[in-house]
Amino acid sequence: MKKILAGIVALAALTMAGSAVAADMATPVYKAPPPLPVWDWTGFYVGIQGGGGWGRTEQSVTGVTICPGAGACGGLLPLVPAGTLQSSYGTDGWHAGGVVGFNWQYYHIVFGVEGEANWSDIDGTGACQTWVTATPFNNCHTRLRGFAMATGRLGLAVDHALIYVKGGGAWGRFDQQIFQTNANTCGPACPGCLTAAASVVNDRSGFVVGAGVEYGWRNWSVKLEYDMIDIGTGTIVFTQTGPLIDAVAGAANSRVNVFALDRERIHLVKAGLNYRFNWWAPAPVVTK
Repeated sequence: MKKILAGIVALAALTMAGSAVAADMATPVYKAPPPLPVWDWTGFYVGIQGGGGWGRTEQSVTGVTICPGAGACGGLLPLVPAGTLQSSYGTDGWHAGGVVGFNWQYYHIVFGVEGEANWSDIDGTGACQTWVTATPFNNCHTRLRGFAMATGRLGLAVDHALIYVKGGGAWGRFDQQIFQTNANTCGPACPGCLTAAASVVNDRSGFVVGAGVEYGWRNWSVKLEYDMIDIGTGTIVFTQTGPLIDAVAGAANSRVNVFALDRERIHLVKAGLNYRFNWWAPAPVVTK
């Protein structure tokens, strides 16, 4: 009898053990998710920035209209051959402004949008060719007074650092002037030469691409960034006046409209300081 009871107990134990093993095998195994980054870039931010810039102005005169006295301007007089009067000179200077943006982080990938507005004094003067003469005794000047950008950002978060690229639209305001003489042996400062001058302010749009690195601590971050703005090619009109124009038009108080294709490209290096708000964002995890 004891042997029968012992066998029943052993059988019951084996049955229970088998049920436990089967239950364990039927239970799905869940892997732990990958660890979250120790720093989270999600949130709105504002900042200040500044730096230096350099660029190039390229112009090609396409034609002129002559407007004698108080009369109406004549038809467009194209250059023959067209586009032969071309100029190219460099610009450089400084810029400073503000930025506002938002980041959203998914594990180590950071998506963002950003807008900025900047004052600038990036300018240059160079010898140029205009419609009266193709000699280098004409001066052209370009100044970028300010620019703005609206861009998207894509970055990789590595601990407290963010490495990112960006791209989007750009807008700039340019001051441009031309000053020319009609003598091959006389510069603009020479007395007695017939001269003509014109200036124009134009707003232009294009695109921007860039890349940078940012380092964050608590609510603050610092960044270093490079951007290239390509404004593209657009038509600008210089309305020239002066003794040279009076002589060409054959009447006093005349003017000439000079039509030119203008292309602007600007390179920027920026350093900036941002403050991130924690609205709808997890608080930063501070590690030693």
